[in-house]
Amino acid sequence: MSNGTSLTIGEKLKQARTFKGLSLDNVAHAIKKHKSLISRVESGQVNPTEEVFEGIRKFLELENAPLLPHELELYVDHLLNWEALLDANRLPEARAMQPELAPIMSLPYERELTIRYLMLETRLLFKENNHVEAEKLLTMAEPMLEGASNESIYAYRRNIGFLHTTKGEHKLALKFFLQCLDLIGEEQPDGIIIEQIAHCYCMLNKFHHALRYFLYSQVLFKGDRTNPRAYYVNSHLAACYLNTGEFKKVRPILDILYRQVQISGDVTLQITTLISISGLDIKGGEYDKALKKSNTALELAHELLSKVMPSQIPVAKTIYIFAILHKIDCLKKMGMLSECDKLIEQGRPIAQGDKTLTTILDTAYHSCRLNDIKSVNYLEETAIPYLLSCNGFGKDIVLELCRELEAHYKKKKSKTKAAYMAAIIRDIYEDMFIGDVE
Repeated sequence: MSNGTSLTIGEKLKQARTFKGLSLDNVAHAIKKHKSLISRVESGQVNPTEEVFEGIRKFLELENAPLLPHELELYVDHLLNWEALLDANRLPEARAMQPELAPIMSLPYERELTIRYLMLETRLLFKENNHVEAEKLLTMAEPMLEGASNESIYAYRRNIGFLHTTKGEHKLALKFFLQCLDLIGEEQPDGIIIEQIAHCYCMLNKFHHALRYFLYSQVLFKGDRTNPRAYYVNSHLAACYLNTGEFKKVRPILDILYRQVQISGDVTLQITTLISISGLDIKGGEYDKALKKSNTALELAHELLSKVMPSQIPVAKTIYIFAILHKIDCLKKMGMLSECDKLIEQGRPIAQGDKTLTTILDTAYHSCRLNDIKSVNYLEETAIPYLLSCNGFGKDIVLELCRELEAHYKKKKSKTKAAYMAAIIRDIYEDMFIGDVE
């Protein structure tokens, strides 16, 4: 018996027959042959004549099915062409090609071909932001994986990793991306997998791990400066350096990156890059420069929110609120607290219905009122615990907030409270650089 990747013609005919719930008698009666002949054909004891083969094929409705090697090669070629369209992001053409490949789903005997089709269809659905249907296909493919080739298992784990990323489940995503790396090894790297591993570590605030993989993926994408992935990697690499305090390494990356993303027209990357450069300006005390860049980032975020597809609105809302938050940080440094309140109110309608974004705005509001005990209580009892429970960005906000509260308590000569804030800061940094991911 074959392993399922290269079945004989007889095995394929038997699987198709049993899949349709037909007996040997049914087939024998349909083609007017004895059932013992059909049995011997299926077991490989005899080779069918062309008449018998075509008769069985027609009865089982397999006229368009790739039973013979040269027919299978045609389907494989079609799948390769489909994959090339996906790689080139030619989505309308890829979607138009899908119906001619859909018959693969009716071939129970071609497991590898079916898995490959499902994984490419899943990729197309991800690119179309149809995550619900993509998850259904992954669920359909999972039972087929036992005994499947490494190539099929790799494609499944890659896609399931992306699915968990879209859900914000970065620990689970990291698990599957690392399994992909185990399958292919770092000697034959997939740049996108390396980048996704780095991204997951970054979102888990494991910046020392993220740096390793971002630097690796930067090398892999270096030959193609027009690749949007290269911009993405540089953006996150700069963020990692900011979080590890290696500011001298950040400015050159951001300056190059901003010129690149302006040419590329990627609005999301323009916004995140502007925010990062503005953050550097704030750390250097260049508040006017920082405010100018923050204003541009907020304008772009507003434009993005008005143009994105419905499925992308949640991400666009998050970017918009973070652009507001960053401008608030700048205004606070400049002592312009009344302007901060205006920005917070501007963000309220956007954040409505989203607990995390609403909490971020509430945190910004109360952080402008550290002399009000109610605001301080809200920050300590509500904001900090909730934001620490959020993935990635929550801890970044808490770090900045705890620094402000520590400075506030030191000014008030409240040593115990200041030490408590310092302990939270220390715990976050220890988790970033020492703690396990799991």
